[in-house]
Amino acid sequence: MRLALLVLATIGYAVADLFTSIADMQNLLETERNIPKILDKYIHDEEERLVQLKKLSEEYSKKNEISIENGLKDITNPINAFLLIKRKIFD
Repeated sequence: MRLALLVLATIGYAVADLFTSIADMQNLLETERNIPKILDKYIHDEEERLVQLKKLSEEYSKKNEISIENGLKDITNPINAFLLIKRKIFD
């Protein structure tokens, strides 16, 4: 009788462990399912950041071309030289 109760108690305990293990594996599968979505979002965000950096680079190139064209005039005039230095500080 005691042996039968011990066996039934052990089976009940083993089933509970099995259920817990399956639940943990389901959580693992859900996590693995979300990994591609997370990576795609990260790639999309990085591409947007690169586009913004390219735009910023183009703006600086245009500003530098204008500064080079007006270079000697900006340096010889004290007010323009001051404004040039101020622009470079804030850029």
